[in-house]
Amino acid sequence: MATWPIEDCGPNQVSRRDIKMAMAVWSRSQQYKVKEIQRRHFNAMARRCQYGTDAEALIGQVLAYTRGVIERISAKFSRVFSRS
Repeated sequence: MATWPIEDCGPNQVSRRDIKMAMAVWSRSQQYKVKEIQRRHFNAMARRCQYGTDAEALIGQVLAYTRGVIERISAKFSRVFSRS
């Protein structure tokens, strides 16, 4: 999933619209392209895998942790790069 170093529109780069996941997210069809995957696809996948009626609880947990993870990683990188 880490495409940042090669994600761009220039030569030897990968366009954001072409980035694909190794495994599909299923709904009515397989979704590989990151740009095309939507929340509803994860909810459909939850039903398909008998996780429940949807994936909203799991999506909520991911969203709740995201800000904290970004802050911790940002702090870690700022300490690492400030030493240089």
